[in-house]
Amino acid sequence: MNQAIIMAVSTFIGGLLTYLGIRYKANSSTMATGIENINELLGQIRKQSQTIEDLNNQVFEQSKVIDTLTRKVGELEQKLTDKGDIKS
Repeated sequence: MNQAIIMAVSTFIGGLLTYLGIRYKANSSTMATGIENINELLGQIRKQSQTIEDLNNQVFEQSKVIDTLTRKVGELEQKLTDKGDIKS
């Protein structure tokens, strides 16, 4: 991520904390730690996004299996109805 954006966000957060009455001392050490924390959070978000995408793919595959099974059950019911084993 662009360092200028990170610094702008950090400055904004510092200003917001000050506005809310929370003491916040911004120095190079806390800014570096803040940037590291932001980068770590972004990494976690990317990982969770991939996990969500993987889960969505699994759900889609399972829905295809469910559709196939539903169709097969319908076909079997129709065959049994045609034979007279199931009454409508």
